[in-house]
Amino acid sequence: MCIRDRYCETFSKNVRSVFLSKMNQGKFVGSSCPYGYMRDSEDHNHLIIDEEAAPIVSKIFKMAANGVRLVEIAKYLNDNDILSPIMYRCRNNNHLNPDRHSKRKQWTASTVSKLLYNRVYLGEIAQRKTTKISFKSDMIIRNPKDDWIVVPNMHDPIIDQETFNLVQRIRRNRTCTKKGGFHNVFSGL
Repeated sequence: MCIRDRYCETFSKNVRSVFLSKMNQGKFVGSSCPYGYMRDSEDHNHLIIDEEAAPIVSKIFKMAANGVRLVEIAKYLNDNDILSPIMYRCRNNNHLNPDRHSKRKQWTASTVSKLLYNRVYLGEIAQRKTTKISFKSDMIIRNPKDDWIVVPNMHDPIIDQETFNLVQRIRRNRTCTKKGGFHNVFSGL
């Protein structure tokens, strides 16, 4: 290993340890804020409610709690010209190019699903969901939930616990169970 690689490895370890320390303190270290939140101008690692997007998050959770399907929620949002999270972020950050971040640029059932599973809307910070293998590699692996760093009550919640739990129960009840014994050899890759 050459000196440059050793320096990069040491620097990478130092940066990781600083991020890990901030995560354990409940500070937000993500590159972009979750939809419905924005960075506090006084503390860059603290989330505050985005008054423009938070009502949309509430509306999505209310619709899901009333049993509306994800596809119908996405259609409602698109029909009412509500910007998808990526388009909203690009609109608020002029340096971002929407073409680099998204092909569809609209709400999808997948986008709504990810939003409904995100515990950040309860006021929690959940980080270290993924890990980069090495500073030399672009490969990222998903960490098991037990390895996540979750710190509750770090910012104001948009959704109450009761609504969140109701939505999770409804979503679990709607998942399809596998029929038959077919297992695709490529699943999970």
